[in-house]
Amino acid sequence: MSVTMLAAHFESKLNVVLERHTFFARSQGKSESVGNFVAVLRTLAHTCDFGDITDSLIRDQLVRCTNNKRVQEKLLTKNPDLRKAIAIVEGIESTNNWIKEMNDHKGDSLCMVQAPVSAQEKRKEIKHQRCYRCGNPGHAANSLNCFARNSL
Repeated sequence: MSVTMLAAHFESKLNVVLERHTFFARSQGKSESVGNFVAVLRTLAHTCDFGDITDSLIRDQLVRCTNNKRVQEKLLTKNPDLRKAIAIVEGIESTNNWIKEMNDHKGDSLCMVQAPVSAQEKRKEIKHQRCYRCGNPGHAANSLNCFARNSL
């Protein structure tokens, strides 16, 4: 017997039914990115003998087994090919991440609104400053109390 015949004899045949079952049973993990999910589906599809419909079945599995209902609704209404479906899902994913990041920083000073300063508080601030026109403390440069008000 030749080496080729021995290899063929001992080589186990691929069970396409089992491979397809594994492919269709795979769903997206809770924190798994769409890029990783599609990569895993592509790897699983390689042994499924899907032929020309591989991309369509990967897209369908993405629609069926995504962990995001908003993504699922969007893909069901758009009827995209796999490339467009991935772009849609990645866009939604990045938007969700951006919103989450914004919500995590909600208490930051950029988002805080300051209360308006009262007239009394403004007067207190002015008492501690010097007028840039005359150099005297206790009044603003446009105040009637400033003798140099009209000079500049």
